[in-house]
Amino acid sequence: MSLLPLMVIVQTASAASVEEEQAEMARILEDMKQFRENANWTVVEKRYLQLSEFKKAQPTVEMHLLGAEAASNLGNVAAVHERLGLALALEGSDKTRQWYESIDASYAPVTIKVPKKFETVPELTIAMMPFFPDQQLALAFAQQQIQENRKFQGYIPFGEYTIAGSTFTVAQGDRDIVVVAKPVGAAKSDVVADKQDSGNPNKGNKQQKPSKDSSGTGLRLDLGVAGASAAESSEAGQAQGFGGVGTRIGVGINYGLGESFGLVAEVGYHGSFGAGEAPQLSGITSVGYDATPTLYNGAFGWLAASKSFGDIEVLVGPVTEFASVQTQGLNLDASSVEYTQGQGDYVPVQGSILASGLSGGITYAGMSVGEGLLGGVSTYVGAQSDGARWYTWGQVSLTIKAQ
Repeated sequence: MSLLPLMVIVQTASAASVEEEQAEMARILEDMKQFRENANWTVVEKRYLQLSEFKKAQPTVEMHLLGAEAASNLGNVAAVHERLGLALALEGSDKTRQWYESIDASYAPVTIKVPKKFETVPELTIAMMPFFPDQQLALAFAQQQIQENRKFQGYIPFGEYTIAGSTFTVAQGDRDIVVVAKPVGAAKSDVVADKQDSGNPNKGNKQQKPSKDSSGTGLRLDLGVAGASAAESSEAGQAQGFGGVGTRIGVGINYGLGESFGLVAEVGYHGSFGAGEAPQLSGITSVGYDATPTLYNGAFGWLAASKSFGDIEVLVGPVTEFASVQTQGLNLDASSVEYTQGQGDYVPVQGSILASGLSGGITYAGMSVGEGLLGGVSTYVGAQSDGARWYTWGQVSLTIKAQ
């Protein structure tokens, strides 16, 4: 009896089975693309997981990359890492490899466990919220897993974390970090984050770092552009109202007063420029008048109280500024007989001011720009008076400050 016909039948059936699975997987891929367009990442994730049910056909690079994108938007960095690895095994594109390597540059794998002795599952918190949205999603995913399962095993962004009063740090190069939450009040030796680096056996176990103390001082820099305006003076013989745009730079210190309160002290430079106006009255140019630009050069000091809300800081406090000013136009009254009508608008004026008032602003600084430093943006406004007029200004700046 010949086995050849039977073998041909089996091979034909097997080929048909592979083709059927490939066709079904292609249909799932189209579903994934459709739901991706609507940013329905939960459904994209479910469709990708269905691909693992097939036994003979294998997912394509495109399927793994779509699955990685879905996992990224859901905050599951461990799944992103795994799926990118599968894609690279099939096709080693530079773009996929850069994405894969960027995970180890910003995240580390950890295991966090909450024993059942906790009636209420404690919350995992981070000292400084990450700036990038994908890292914020990864943190939220870990927090959700801990609340739902009392355990998280995956990747979280670098940073200093706290759970149930226990603080631990996740940094580049860490591997196999295991954190077991302990009740508040447990002996210090029990509150440990067991950190083992499989790539560096000499690193050993690290005991938990003490909680971060938000008191102390740190440098602060504000570098930005500002617009300023001086109102009309209430006194005759003073310069008319003026304004301009320019640079405002502040250098100082942050001094922490506790968990979220602090003081900021800054000194700096405020420069402003405004174009002058050419005379329009007949005969004025003949006596030497010309357009006089506004030049404002000031030095200021600012002391502000601050309150932090995560990455956002609100500041308000007194400010004093001394400046030399060149501008155009005198504020005349009826007794100013030395100038003809309209002539005072073009008279060059020079002088100095000393004005005090209040300044406040909001800073968003959530991006690490160096060891112990955060970068972000700030907006400030201020109003000051020298007793005769009000000076107002607004500023948008790049801010660098200590963590």
